[in-house]
Amino acid sequence: MVLFLNPETNAQDLERLEEAAVAAAVKKVESSVLQIETIGGVDRVGQSTASLGPSTGLVVSEDGYMLSSKFNFIHKPASIFVKLNDGQRAACEVVAQDHSRNLVLLKIDTQQKLTVPKFIPRDKLQVGSTAIALGRVFDPASTNLSTGIVSATNRIWGKAIQTDAKISPNNFGGPLIDIEGNVLGILTPLSTRGESETAGSDWYDSGIGFAVPVNEVLAKLDVLKSGKDLHPGRLGVSFKGRNVYADPAEVAALVGTSPAAKGGVRVGDVIVEFGGKKIRRQSELRHAVGPYYAGDEVGLIVERGGKQVSLKVKLAKEIAPYVQPFLGLVFESTADGIQTNVRHVFAESPAAKSGLQVGDVVRE
Repeated sequence: MVLFLNPETNAQDLERLEEAAVAAAVKKVESSVLQIETIGGVDRVGQSTASLGPSTGLVVSEDGYMLSSKFNFIHKPASIFVKLNDGQRAACEVVAQDHSRNLVLLKIDTQQKLTVPKFIPRDKLQVGSTAIALGRVFDPASTNLSTGIVSATNRIWGKAIQTDAKISPNNFGGPLIDIEGNVLGILTPLSTRGESETAGSDWYDSGIGFAVPVNEVLAKLDVLKSGKDLHPGRLGVSFKGRNVYADPAEVAALVGTSPAAKGGVRVGDVIVEFGGKKIRRQSELRHAVGPYYAGDEVGLIVERGGKQVSLKVKLAKEIAPYVQPFLGLVFESTADGIQTNVRHVFAESPAAKSGLQVGDVVRE
């Protein structure tokens, strides 16, 4: 929506025009913003008090699927209901979770065709543009809102948009929209200091709020619909140097079971590109890896011996730790220090299961 202002427009007229523009934007998307009710569950999760009141979800598929924040369900409710636009109350269930972005996908038990809003990709956003945070917790017939700006587009290691609009349990799970009524993302607490469903929830109404771009999640919607959870993608490397904001991404160590090692990355390599993004510092690599999920295959380029080598890695959910090999034998001590005579075999050890016995002499 573009407003052409007369030079003689006074402050009151400008405020009125702004209110009209915000109201028009909210009207475009409010039919996709639904109130969620939960019944039962625990009162506390760790050190946090669970939110037991109404929360918000956003329709992402006309056949009854909607996204919301994991924070709204950390109390493990026994039953979940949704208030539809016609006033009906429908049951719904959690189908799958996005553990990378703290979201859940829910399926509503309804035959109604739901309204899906228009989503805008992250690369179309501009820092400083108007942002409107919506929720539906006070009155199921109307949306509650707060306004602000888009203050950053690449926060939480590349996963989220940041806004100074007030974000709290009052709108977690609701959308962040622009002045045209397009959805920028789903509001959810996030933090660089942890990945739990409560991480970042203590920042509410502080001017630091986050929304996850929906387009990136919709690319994995079929996976979520199938009941499979999404997890952060791990590369599995350690770097030389201590300053992640200044030092290059030179590999100091990597576990043999890591995606990096399986993809051909070696100690001493310097990662200079990941997923098509140029990498100069370790922090840039972390930003580049952050948006990807476990199971994603991503191309990267490393500098090795003065040449650039193109590789491909398949990111993992977890990196299996290195375990010291254990054979299960104790040898007799000899004067020359050569230990080949088996003195003891540990029960249930690989050696015992292979048939080695006390008195055997190991030749090779």
